Amino acid sequence: MSKPGVQTRTPEQIQLIWKHTHRDMKSNSNGKKTILYPAPYCCLGPIEELPEEAYQRRLRYAQYKECCELRDQMLRPIMQKHGVLEHFESSMQWRDSYDDIAEFVGFALKGEPLNALLEELKRASIVYPSQAGLKGI
Repeated sequence: MSKPGVQTRTPEQIQLIWKHTHRDMKSNSNGKKTILYPAPYCCLGPIEELPEEAYQRRLRYAQYKECCELRDQMLRPIMQKHGVLEHFESSMQWRDSYDDIAEFVGFALKGEPLNALLEELKRASIVYPSQAGLKGI
């Protein structure tokens, strides 16, 4: 039974939060995944027992990181094919939307090479954080 005002916490959500928590901020205690609780608590505790606000913030961050990871897996081969992988890997910025990437690669490519890359990005059906409602986390 869940508490009033507290959403059900699934094993998938807990695993996602665990995956995207820095290794210095987590531990595994007797098979239970624990993370460093935010202030004012500042102690290790089970993910499923995080206060609701902290849990939702951690979950949203983990969803954002997962979306970024999947996006980058799809972008990397395209960027390499078009010779801009070095530019792409030089910064984690300019990646939250198709328009961000178009502007960023426009610094390195012009004309037909740029158009070819942009067309390939469109065909790839990449989900960007801004599309998934995760921008600004």
